[in-house]
Amino acid sequence: LGHLSLVITKELFLSNADTLFTILVGLLAKQGTMLPPLPLVRGLCFFMQAAIGVDPEILTLENNLTTLFAHIFSWIVAPGSVQNAADSQAQAEILRCFDVLASAFSPAVLSFLLGKLRGVRDDRLGALFVLRNLINSSWQ
Repeated sequence: LGHLSLVITKELFLSNADTLFTILVGLLAKQGTMLPPLPLVRGLCFFMQAAIGVDPEILTLENNLTTLFAHIFSWIVAPGSVQNAADSQAQAEILRCFDVLASAFSPAVLSFLLGKLRGVRDDRLGALFVLRNLINSSWQ
């Protein structure tokens, strides 16, 4: 779905964006808080890139942005390690999702992360991890 979002016409994407978003969020919800498979995260990232390229307002409708932040951040603070290559790549792609969102919604991303800094230890560490990544990626 993510790759498809990048290659279909703007009109077709706009008419199906809500359906695509619903499908992706449904797949994300099934993952819970464990690290999702790389193709799912990559597809989500491509969908967000396409949505921002066509009309960023798609992601702000009906609390879509809040839903994305919550799902993506839950994977950052997910228990477990990223010892194998697939988990490492999935985590890098999750951080890229935050980069994509920050490119269009930087105040909302910063507000969300600053709110997480007031939370429990895992949330604070996760927020610092994402902030460090955003700062490093902005220098490149």
